[in-house]
Amino acid sequence: MKKLIGIILIVILCFSMIALVACNDKSGDEGEQNLPTDNGSDATDDPTPPPPPPLKEYERVNENGVDYIYFGSAYQKAVSADLNNALSNLLATNQLTPNEKGLYLYNGVEYKAVTIVEDTADRKLSNGLTTEQDKTYFFAKSDLKWKILEEKDGKALLLSDGVLGEYYFNAEESYNSLGYLNGTANVANDYAVSALQKYLNEQLANEIFTEAELQIITTKNVINSPASTAYPETAVTSFSNDKLFPLSYAELTNPNYGLIVEDGFVMGVPLNDYQIAIGQTATYIANARGYYTSWWLRSNGKSLTNGSVVTYNGRYGTAMNNSLPLSDLSGLRVAIEITL
Repeated sequence: MKKLIGIILIVILCFSMIALVACNDKSGDEGEQNLPTDNGSDATDDPTPPPPPPLKEYERVNENGVDYIYFGSAYQKAVSADLNNALSNLLATNQLTPNEKGLYLYNGVEYKAVTIVEDTADRKLSNGLTTEQDKTYFFAKSDLKWKILEEKDGKALLLSDGVLGEYYFNAEESYNSLGYLNGTANVANDYAVSALQKYLNEQLANEIFTEAELQIITTKNVINSPASTAYPETAVTSFSNDKLFPLSYAELTNPNYGLIVEDGFVMGVPLNDYQIAIGQTATYIANARGYYTSWWLRSNGKSLTNGSVVTYNGRYGTAMNNSLPLSDLSGLRVAIEITL
């Protein structure tokens, strides 16, 4: 009898252990079902995903006591001599081909290529190479440098440290000999209705800035008036709403902006490697060992068919005859206003 009771107790104990294990397994399964799954759906207790990290839209630096902002980008500097040789060899053996944007992708970086013609041969680049006719040179995109002219109410007025290309004020065929835009009552040297204004805001802005960067550039009400020019007798008062705009004569000579390096002179603006290679209009200055260019102001010139510029050697104003025909090409050194 005692033996039978012992066997019964052992059987009961075994069933109890089996039941306990089964309960633990079920509890574990239910716990796993409550864990979040990696199926892209939001967790029920936190339906809002974490925000993406903030976009780094500009970088502020101080160089030799002057404040600058690096913002936007463009093809400016030639690649090193070794990299240029490697890319040229790949191009020559058809191992490097342009993509749909006409750029060359190598190790995850897009490069722009320029094949040198006779007029742009024998020019020095910053990588130590001298351009040779029919040879190809490669250029990398880099951040654009802007001088801070003024800070006010959480905004900063910036001027590009170099020129960002070249363009005419108005095409010669767009205006008549009297200086009026064809078919209109607008004078040809009025920046607000010029081809230059349209080019800066409808094309160049989209080439050098991303959509995110354009969001922090304010649309500024740009004013032209007789008081803002060196040639008030040929001026009209007009307004335009711009992201990018050239300085006026009055802004150029504003003592608070620090652009005048000595009486009658502004610091000259040299071309970058890419501009040298494509043959942008410039004058070579031997003692400065570089190619320097004039750049448009938005102010009118001495006649209805002329606009104002800063000359290649940094001269400005009526005494320096800085008036240039509207159809001539000149550099684009432009201003923007950004929200800080």
